[in-house]
Amino acid sequence: MDISNSRIKSIPNGIGHLTRLEDLRLCNNEFTYIPPTIGRLTNLTILYINNNVLDEIPKEVGRLENLETLHIENNKIKIIPEEIGNLINLKKLIMSNNEIEDLPDTFYRLKKLEKLDVSNNKIKEFTESIKNFAKLTELDVGYNLIQFLPKEICDLDNLNVLHVNNNQLGNSIGEILKINSLTHLDISGNNLKVVPVASGLENLDKLKELALNDNLLEEIPSEIKLLHNLKRLYLSNNNLKTLPNEIEELYVLKLLDVSRNN
Repeated sequence: MDISNSRIKSIPNGIGHLTRLEDLRLCNNEFTYIPPTIGRLTNLTILYINNNVLDEIPKEVGRLENLETLHIENNKIKIIPEEIGNLINLKKLIMSNNEIEDLPDTFYRLKKLEKLDVSNNKIKEFTESIKNFAKLTELDVGYNLIQFLPKEICDLDNLNVLHVNNNQLGNSIGEILKINSLTHLDISGNNLKVVPVASGLENLDKLKELALNDNLLEEIPSEIKLLHNLKRLYLSNNNLKTLPNEIEELYVLKLLDVSRNN
């Protein structure tokens, strides 16, 4: 059932009678409220309620245990209910562009997650329980208030795409450089002054795209040559004066952006 882009302002309680629904799309409307009766739609596998004016998600959403895809991005949501942990079959969760500050402990029960996007919120931290997301292939935590990521992020052996851009990581990125499954890594906009080679750039030999732009880097380490599969390297808007000679050993590099440096 798709009633997206309809400028509808309210959802009737009677929606709970549509118990055979498997796919419900309510995005791009003007909803400020989702009735608790949505919890009766236990056959739902797909739910889109993004791009509305919601400031909360009813706890009854936790009854939708067959849900595999949930989009709640582009709302004004501040609190994620603890009951979200009941969505044990969830594979894709998009919560970007809200006002979320904290994630409940139950959030880490979502062990089947493959894609998680919590970018553009006010999240300050993830706990060590992030290791529970063992099936995660894409993680976007960009544009938050994160100062460090727990070492357990290294346990995400299936993680291919990681966006941690525009946070407050400073030089606390060592653990990220140990995730040897990464193919795309964005750590731009973090006031990064050095690339910590001691963490082992050789771990990132599968990396195809690396974004280090909008930081405070004054040099790129010679160990950059270890990224044998790198195709795109973004270094713009730093304090670089030179590049290491070893960069010429990136034989498959197709794009190199060093604009707006010293």
